[in-house]
Amino acid sequence: MIINPHSFGSETNDPYFGSVVLLVDASGQSNGSTPSTIDVIGKTPTWRGNAQCKTDQFKFGSSSIYLDGTNDRVSFADSADWSMGTGDATWEAWVRPEGSFATGNRVWISHSDSYGGYYSVNGFRNFGDLFTRGVTVGTTQYYGTGYTIASDAWTHLAIVRHGADLWGFINGVGETSSSSLSGLTLLDSTGAMCIGSYADADSAGHWKGWIDQVRITKGIARYTSNFTPRTEKFQHE
Repeated sequence: MIINPHSFGSETNDPYFGSVVLLVDASGQSNGSTPSTIDVIGKTPTWRGNAQCKTDQFKFGSSSIYLDGTNDRVSFADSADWSMGTGDATWEAWVRPEGSFATGNRVWISHSDSYGGYYSVNGFRNFGDLFTRGVTVGTTQYYGTGYTIASDAWTHLAIVRHGADLWGFINGVGETSSSSLSGLTLLDSTGAMCIGSYADADSAGHWKGWIDQVRITKGIARYTSNFTPRTEKFQHE
């Protein structure tokens, strides 16, 4: 088994930092704040609904983003950085769902034009508390579902496109969602990149709970086999 060295917390620099296009770090924010500088890379967030940083739960530091499940989200305007083409990519975050979801899906990351429309990437906890993830090519969705996301506990989630393969990792344990992506160009949505919502408009599927350390790495499949998640927050350089 090959373990990606960046899985561990001992190094001082991220060897792939130059390929990071979004790095949301909410680990050191004041309670109730909605900071404009929450993305390390410099992209400007829009805080929707009651989305805010809270100090009652955190994976690292003293705070994280809290979304109450009713139209809350943090969005980032459409960008060429979200267009992954035929290349590798990694979308990941630490999440803590609040309670169990009896019905519906709860989205932690999505890049879609509109609710119900096609997405570039979509990751959510479904009505059975299972980790579901997908990407779109044209009008064909490639997705997979598996592994339970526990309630009221911090969990590392990652979606990885590696050549022909689409992977989902939960706390470093992976499974292939699809092996049919060889040479295919992922859909380039024109919507915002959303944390906690399917699209940047009032819709169903909003996340309820806490999210932090949202990182998107373009052109790099950070994880291609089982790994040990970091014991520190993601590096800023």
